[in-house]
Amino acid sequence: MQENIKKGLLTELRCELDFTNLGYVVSKPITADSRYDYIVDINGKLLKIQCKTGAAYDTEETAFSFLCCSTNWNTKSLHSYNKDEIDYYYIVFKDKSYLFPVELGNKKTKILRLSTKNKGNQCTITWAKDYE
Repeated sequence: MQENIKKGLLTELRCELDFTNLGYVVSKPITADSRYDYIVDINGKLLKIQCKTGAAYDTEETAFSFLCCSTNWNTKSLHSYNKDEIDYYYIVFKDKSYLFPVELGNKKTKILRLSTKNKGNQCTITWAKDYE
């Protein structure tokens, strides 16, 4: 099995496990071409979840990134997600999981910061801890 496929499957399984452990009903589309990976029923509200695996952003691992889009490997085209297609990204990085609203993403890649040495203006930083 290719490593990227293995990582994606493990992220999806972790998503199922986390939501199920919280007592929520998790449903999976029966077709592979759905924009979302899961629908989670949280107290009667159905949320569309897209699973992503985080990747270290720098060598010191002070941040990680995830793709806010899907790639068609045949045509090499990118498709960015929007609020009509999904509600949240579920991201796994370093054995922690994060739930990030789609409207805070962007067209391609989002960076979540774990720590910083810069003590200057931190109001523009998107902190990972806020989405654990």
